[in-house]
Amino acid sequence: MRHSIYLAAIALVAITGFAVLASPVQAQTPPTPPTPPTPPPTPSPGLRDPLAGDIVWTFAQEFPFFDPRAATALAWTMAPIVGSTQGAPVLPADAGLRRGVRPGDIPLLMEAAGLRARPGTNTPPSLKVTGRCRIWVAASPAGITANAPLDKSAESIGSAFAQTMRDLLGVTIAPCTTTADVAEAQILVWIHGGPVPANPMRPIPTLVAPNIAQPLPGQPAPARTGNAGLDVGGPGIGAVLAMLVATAAAALAVRALARRAG
Repeated sequence: MRHSIYLAAIALVAITGFAVLASPVQAQTPPTPPTPPTPPPTPSPGLRDPLAGDIVWTFAQEFPFFDPRAATALAWTMAPIVGSTQGAPVLPADAGLRRGVRPGDIPLLMEAAGLRARPGTNTPPSLKVTGRCRIWVAASPAGITANAPLDKSAESIGSAFAQTMRDLLGVTIAPCTTTADVAEAQILVWIHGGPVPANPMRPIPTLVAPNIAQPLPGQPAPARTGNAGLDVGGPGIGAVLAMLVATAAAALAVRALARRAG
């Protein structure tokens, strides 16, 4: 009798053990760590300041280049074509054009300058070519050795400019040629450390102008890219046209007064 009870107890323990082994084990899944927020896009690294002997360039102060938003978008589109990097000896002369720009901000800058339509708005007036692309290249100053070939650098800048005008503004211009007259050039090139050329504001553009035969769109609302304080608000093409008209009216008024005085 005792032997039978003993065997029954062993059988019960065995059955219980098999049942425990056969039961599914609840996997202990570790808690999922929270997803870190996506960091905002950072501006592209800015270009270094030029050193003595570097080739530097700038836009003439005329439409549309006198608008810093348009000038920045054009310069940063030209930069990889020219080969401007931190170590390159060919750089924009203006510090504002060497400041880093977020990759997606170039279209926003063009929109803010009134040179590209914003989503849901009318298309801005197209541009028409009114002159030829000219580059003024300064003579090498005495006592300063250029860090890159001056003529080849100017040619590279001109090629990049023509390509960028086509890509960003939809304007096809003839290849740029050099000129000895700084007053008719749209791009000025010189060697850093030498004399800085005069670059006064031009009221009448010499290369492209708005096609005023088309109706003017409404002015875009001011906006900011948030790019290192770079303001993308302000006047666009309409303001430029108003300035041109006001300049012409002032000139006519001066002539009229001169005739009366005579």
